[in-house]
Formats: sequence, C-alpha cells, structure tokens
Amino acid sequence: MERRPVGMGNSWRLVCCGVLLAAGIGRAAEPQDDATLARQLYERADFLDAMPVYERLAAAQPENAVYAERLAFCLTANLQMLPAGQQREDMIVRARAEAERARKLGSNSGLLPSVTTALNSSAIHAPSSEEDELRDAEMAFGKGDLDAALAGYKAAAARHPTSYLAHLDAGDVYYRKGDIAGAAEWFGKAIAINPDIETAYRYWGDTLARSGDDKAALAYYIRAVVAEPYKQASRGGLQAWVKRNGATLQSPQLPRPKVGLKDDGTGKGPAPVINLDQNAMADPRAGAAWVAYAANRVLWLKGRYLERHPGETEYRHSLDEEVESLRLAVQVIQKDLPDAAQLPALRDLVRLSKDDMLEPYVLLNGVDAGIAQDYPAYRATHREQLAAFIEKYLIVRPPAGQ
Repeated sequence: MERRPVGMGNSWRLVCCGVLLAAGIGRAAEPQDDATLARQLYERADFLDAMPVYERLAAAQPENAVYAERLAFCLTANLQMLPAGQQREDMIVRARAEAERARKLGSNSGLLPSVTTALNSSAIHAPSSEEDELRDAEMAFGKGDLDAALAGYKAAAARHPTSYLAHLDAGDVYYRKGDIAGAAEWFGKAIAINPDIETAYRYWGDTLARSGDDKAALAYYIRAVVAEPYKQASRGGLQAWVKRNGATLQSPQLPRPKVGLKDDGTGKGPAPVINLDQNAMADPRAGAAWVAYAANRVLWLKGRYLERHPGETEYRHSLDEEVESLRLAVQVIQKDLPDAAQLPALRDLVRLSKDDMLEPYVLLNGVDAGIAQDYPAYRATHREQLAAFIEKYLIVRPPAGQ
C-alpha cells in the first residue's frame, strides 16, 4: 500500500491533484534533464522534490509560463509543512509572485486559478489545528510507533469529524497492524466523508486482498478508478489485481477522426480541420459512418456548442458533443449499413452503443482536457454505470481452467 509523504499539505494536494489533467496544461519541447525530472515528479504529485527543480527551470527560462505556474503550485502545495513564521510568509510571497508572473506570461490553464484561490485563503497563513494534530500523528507513524499514531489520528477524527485524512490514516494504521475489520471500518468512514477521492477505496481493496477476498477487493479497486480516473495512483490497485489474477487490461478501439480548428491564413478566422484515420477509412462503409461523426463535430465547432451551453464564452470539446457525434455514426450504420456492424473499425462502436456505454467509454478511454470537465457531473449520477464499463470492457480474464 502506497503511503502518503509526511507533512505535505495533503488536504490541499488531494484537491489539486485532480485538476492536473482537466487543466489541459501545455508542454513545450523540453530537454532531457531537469525538465524531464520535474515533469515526472510533478505528475506523481511529489511536489516537495519537484519544487527546487522548477526553481532552477524557472530561473533558466524566465519566459516559460508553464514553469512559473508549476513552481507557484509546488510552493503553495508545500506551505502546509511549514510552521507559522517568517519562512512560511516568505514562501507565500514567492508563490504569489510566481503565480502573477505566470499570468503575465499568458498562462490560461485551469491550474492557476486553484493556486490563486488557495493563496488568497486566510487559512493559508497558518496550519489549522487539524493539520497540527495530523502532523504529530504522522511523526509517530514515521517512527514506527503505530499505537501513538493511531491514537493521534483517532483524536483528530473525533475533533474534526469531516476530516478525510484523519479517518483514512487511522484505517491505514489498522491495516499495518493487521486489524482487517478496523481498517475496513475507518476506510468506510473516509469514503462517507468524501466518495470522490480514490485513496480509501484503493486502501480498502488492499485490505480485502490481504484477507484473502480478492473478488471483493476488485470492486473497491474499480471504485477507486471511478472516483478519480485521471489520477495515476487510482489505477494502481486495479493493475495489481489484474497481474495477480492472470488477467489483462484493454480498451475498446474507436478510430475516431480528429476534428479541430486551424487558421488557414485567409483572414476569415479559424476553419474546421478533419484528419481521418486511415484504418477507419479502409472500408468505404466504415468511412461513411466516421464522416458523419466528423461532420457533426464540425457543427459543434461552428456554433452548436455555444448554443447548447449558453453560459460559456468559448468552445471546448464536451461529453455531449462527442456522444452525439458517436450516436450519429451508429445511426448511419443501423439505417444504411447494417452489414458493416462487424467491421473492425465499427465493431466496438456498435457494441458500446448497444450496451449504453458510450458516455463511460468517452470519459474513461476517449477523454481529453475538455471532456474531463464533464466527468464530475456524470459521476454524481452514474457511478454504477462507470464501474460496469470497467468490469465489462477493460478487464479481460484468462479463459476458464488457466
């Protein structure tokens, strides 16, 4: 079971980790040294070690907005490990300066507002009593004193009944002590506090696996992915389960055309651009379905998105656009090309549509930064649908008898 680093401002980190994919942060071409290391540390949420690397990168390339905003993020994420005092105040000033510099350099990602909001919070100036209590318990845990750590976590949970981390970490100590029932109880309490964080599901899956109930463990590993599908750690339990049980992970293959906007230099503004997948176009029957898909997406690019989303000011690729376009392709097949349903380029599309799994597919396997923004609303009312998709479409079990 992967343990959280000690004293890293976990409450704020858990919120912000889920922003990374949805932010759609652009990456410039980077040399193979500090840039690669920084990205690797950042993507696995190791913001303490990433901070000095981004400091070097930001100093070497002061015009790079990505380095400025990521340094601001790392500085903010690490504030909670500092006690109240001048060092902490100095880091707040530095984080604000980097955030402002990133803004002036043209950063428009979804990450920067999260940093700004955190830095403008009055709570950023001093750790809360909950964080102080958790830090003390973490110190005991790090020294191997599990009884003291458990007492600290449970005391924090009693004083802060909505603290996800206090309940999660109490469950973690029970797990380390080999108390399966205690671990399950406290992981369940953490999930009740916030069902949209993956960690307690994954830890509970590990607990069930240790008890010998690997079948029940799978359900919790799947729920971890449903909770936070764009966080790398959320799939760790599922990947370990697959390896233990001789299964594999796969995903349906839909060779969808790429549709976007590009300025053609005519002065008329961006024009739609369609790049058709050659595999999809190998058979004219499959090509007809995918052309219908692409044509519908062009309509969304040219104004339908803003018509359907009157509160928005600019286009983004959305779940409703993608699913509507896929369904139009299915309609073409069913109406005009029924014999094409078994073509390799269309087979998975027809199957997903028949099983009412187009939305889960798009959100879990066909996602981009725009579509990811629609995930929380869909998850709120379709958890079982998402779990069923993972169970049926992503996990391939070995043949019986093997």
